Amino acid sequence: MKRILLVCEGNTDRSPMAKAILESMLKEKGLSNEVSVDSAGLSPDGKKASSGSRETIKYLLGSDILRNHKQKSVRDVNLQEFDFIFTMTEGQREDLVKQFAASDKTFALKEFAGYINDIDIKEPWCYTGKSDWKEGYGNCAKEIQKALQKCLDRMTRDKFL
Repeated sequence: MKRILLVCEGNTDRSPMAKAILESMLKEKGLSNEVSVDSAGLSPDGKKASSGSRETIKYLLGSDILRNHKQKSVRDVNLQEFDFIFTMTEGQREDLVKQFAASDKTFALKEFAGYINDIDIKEPWCYTGKSDWKEGYGNCAKEIQKALQKCLDRMTRDKFL
């Protein structure tokens, strides 16, 4: 079984949404039994998934999949057990590689997906500002979804999956 880890800063927004979206895509493609997905944060502080990420995933996938999500630190997982580690930003990738020496399998998500410019998936509120969090989370989730689809296409094409 292949294992994928999705990483963001706090593991309350982007990486939990990415995990839920990727698991849904894998199920749709009949790959759920072949690929395991997890998420973690570089500096979590014990919180649950944010209400914005929960509501967004509930809207996108029809279920409150993140209701029981609890933050997890990258320090709490064995990075060597994962085949791919995808971060939400280039800076997070650099931090992860520097701290944990996992460079051969660690990529910024959009980098692996083939994006050349603008490879960071920003915090949800960066998409529209804090005043319209619903739109910000929705736009962030859509960007994650597009990047994950391109990653899955690449992994399938290159026989990683």
